[in-house]
Amino acid sequence: MTVAEEPVKKLHIRVVFNHQTVDFMIKPNKPLAKVFDTFATKLNLDIGSLRFHAEEQRLYAEMTPEQAGLSDGDQIDVVLFQEGGSFKLTL
Repeated sequence: MTVAEEPVKKLHIRVVFNHQTVDFMIKPNKPLAKVFDTFATKLNLDIGSLRFHAEEQRLYAEMTPEQAGLSDGDQIDVVLFQEGGSFKLTL
């Protein structure tokens, strides 16, 4: 490593679902996919049924923390995907 090269500092990111919290350390230039997969595995959840958000922005597995605008100490909120529909009640 040369003097000009500094090691990339990892970010501390907290992922929260239903009052369950898992903390991760991730490099800012690495895709969030590993965080998402590990989180789902630890909580025994189906990754396909989860949606990840930070500050009202939907996050995708191929995004990096840099692209998502995440900083050290930020939180990712997780919700279950619910396929919507409408219900019409006629009386």
